[in-house]
Amino acid sequence: MTLLTEIWISFTEYIDKKADRVNFIQNIFKKCARDRLRGLRIVTVSLMFRILDKFAEEKNGSAPALYKSLIFSLIENPNDIQIREHYFSNFIFLFD
Repeated sequence: MTLLTEIWISFTEYIDKKADRVNFIQNIFKKCARDRLRGLRIVTVSLMFRILDKFAEEKNGSAPALYKSLIFSLIENPNDIQIREHYFSNFIFLFD
């Protein structure tokens, strides 16, 4: 996931040229954010926030979709206190 994040951040212009590339990458992130392994979910969510922070700063068109994915992922994990706190602290950092 870290490598995919670095690729997306480093080659944003190339990836954004075709919507199917963006959709493919976003689907991978969504799937990993829902994985049964807590560690993978936490890492994926952290990386999604990192990408969202950069894309929001650049006014990238993928930022709203990432934000929406994070919100839905938060809603899907209401009982996991650790992950919920992770989301909230990242949202606070993002909006601060």
